[in-house]
Amino acid sequence: MTKAELDTALHRIIGSERSTYHNNSPDELRFLWVQLNQNVRSIEHSRSYQMQGALPENISPAFRRFVGVGNFDGGYEISRVQLVGDDGGLEDTAWRVNNTIMKVNLPEPLEPGQVMSFEIDWSYRIPDSGRGGKELVRDGTDEMIQLPADVWRADELTFTKGLFSDQRILKVELDPLEAFADIDPSDNEWNAPEVESQQAEQEQDESGDGSR
Repeated sequence: MTKAELDTALHRIIGSERSTYHNNSPDELRFLWVQLNQNVRSIEHSRSYQMQGALPENISPAFRRFVGVGNFDGGYEISRVQLVGDDGGLEDTAWRVNNTIMKVNLPEPLEPGQVMSFEIDWSYRIPDSGRGGKELVRDGTDEMIQLPADVWRADELTFTKGLFSDQRILKVELDPLEAFADIDPSDNEWNAPEVESQQAEQEQDESGDGSR
């Protein structure tokens, strides 16, 4: 169970969750691993930030903002990790974050077939520099568009935004700079029907099944 709220003033998502782990393995477990995908945007923990090459110093600030190379610190800030005891009470435990994973120590080994519940309080910053979406128009140019964070308060399941252009829009891509951790980015792109048709023809030609 996860509860989260969006602070539009501080550009931050704040959440609290309770998770239950079922040990379906044949081994006893002395600790649990928790995946923290958002830490790809953590200056402290991200290997991507540590490994990325430096850009020339003469690149303009506007271009740096556009391509998103400002080392935005948007990783998780973990403020609480507690285990749920047999009586339902909360118990403190030791934990440690390494890159995009967190190790949570258990007071006693978790035997096969047993379950363990734990709670985590977390938050992370969200960018306010216009990283929202990108549209491609017929003449081949594209434009970055900012989607304000507070729109998600209206409906957490759906969001509609109208895009207006003097030219026909061929493609819309959400979060093109991967500012947010997303386990399934396959639905972040929309193509006009003629673009999808061209892609299908190209894939068919490359597979050798097409004929002209």
